[in-house]
Amino acid sequence: MKRIDTYSSDGSLEYLDWTRGLTMCAICLEERPIEPFHVIHVGRGARKDKPDPRHRTAIPADRICHSMYHFSPKQFWKNHPKLDLWKEVFMYNLLYEQTRVIPPKDMRRP
Repeated sequence: MKRIDTYSSDGSLEYLDWTRGLTMCAICLEERPIEPFHVIHVGRGARKDKPDPRHRTAIPADRICHSMYHFSPKQFWKNHPKLDLWKEVFMYNLLYEQTRVIPPKDMRRP
């Protein structure tokens, strides 16, 4: 398996923009304003406007779920014990590569 830093960062900023355009949180499945949640932490102060392969590990998350993951990880995993973040990363990257448009509601996770 390749390390994430060996992947190309081409298209990473476009992927982040696409993620921001989604309307459903990948974690709680609620329709709320979305922000990219990086599964591989980018870090505070990191340039989010610079291409980076770690951007391709972002999934759409609302502020509540994103904050809970960082500030109360035990509670986060208690609330979402079956969530597989890497499966979500794979699914959203696949959707992005296949469509590069916001998926209709019937294509989103049930």
